[in-house]
Amino acid sequence: MNERRPRILIVIAQLDIGGAERQVVNLVTGLAQRGFDVSVAVFYPNGELEGQLRSSGVVVHHLKRTTKHGLETILSLRRLLRRHPVDVVHSFLWPANWRARAAAIWARVPIVISSSRSVETWLRLPHVVLDRILARGTDAIVVNAAAIRDYLVQREGVPRELFHVIPNGIDLEAFEGPPSIPAARASLKLPPSARVILTVGNLQPEKNHEDFLALAATIRRDHPEAVFVVVGDGPRRSFLAQRAEELGLEGCVRWEGRTSDVVPYLAACDVFINTSQREGCCNAILEAMAMARPVVAYDVGGNPELVQDGQTGRIVSFGRVDELSRAVAIYLDQPDLARAHGEVGAQRVRRDFSRDAMVNRTIALYGDLMSREEPRASDS
Repeated sequence: MNERRPRILIVIAQLDIGGAERQVVNLVTGLAQRGFDVSVAVFYPNGELEGQLRSSGVVVHHLKRTTKHGLETILSLRRLLRRHPVDVVHSFLWPANWRARAAAIWARVPIVISSSRSVETWLRLPHVVLDRILARGTDAIVVNAAAIRDYLVQREGVPRELFHVIPNGIDLEAFEGPPSIPAARASLKLPPSARVILTVGNLQPEKNHEDFLALAATIRRDHPEAVFVVVGDGPRRSFLAQRAEELGLEGCVRWEGRTSDVVPYLAACDVFINTSQREGCCNAILEAMAMARPVVAYDVGGNPELVQDGQTGRIVSFGRVDELSRAVAIYLDQPDLARAHGEVGAQRVRRDFSRDAMVNRTIALYGDLMSREEPRASDS
């Protein structure tokens, strides 16, 4: 990297609790700890994670956002870039990606990077066209799974060479010295003899909690002691609770809401489940693996890049609740196998998916882009 470290502005719509938002915090704090001049800009202020950045000395700028289209946000960001020039603008998620790139290109920022974090099947033709246009002024597109790269190359026709796969990284210190299973269950008021099946995710349609509940109904037939714990909250809470009642799951599904500390839940569980319709590099799966728990997940997005089928967990075809149930039942019936797969997963996370590894890969990308002989923004 050049002697002068680049000035970096990270742009994301908000800093509420979420997978991408937590990765932004990990990246920004990692960059700050390494002496980089890094700041953050958001559209929606005072998210739950914003205070965490401010307390570590990171400046968080609030951009103007008053309309649905948010064109004023582009103007607000351009003014910010004029007042506080930077070398790199790095945005996260679609709402920030198109607006930040438009403002950065307009302000002639030397390096413009966007980040896509999931296989966004909801994008329509106008989004695709806009993405293709903005890609011409984008120096790199960071994705956290190869599956996202492959999808965007095929769907949008964006040049493959623009993409850089940098998997998510988690703070491994949070998983050092976890509570024992009995202690964790006692702290959560879970029966000590229960078999605990856990899922973590916001109660949004794409997380597909219906299949988790269907799994619960199947498992309960042979394992009446099983308890199914849902960590996360969202607009579908009432609907899903009603669905659980319809399936006869009263008393065995625990709706725990949102939490900033999943460690006790991971420590208390026997098996971790992910039933999402789409994923990138799922933080919750990585955290379960870091806690040495076997993971059973659908074959969507980047899940197969995390869970090694038959080694750290099981990957099953999307929508096949019967396959999910069989995989979970095997782990419940064979605890030695569950422990063995969990340990392999923990080793894999520590080797490949630490926060430091993610930060170092991102720094290397910044260095590669800064070392180009003719930065894009100065091209004639």
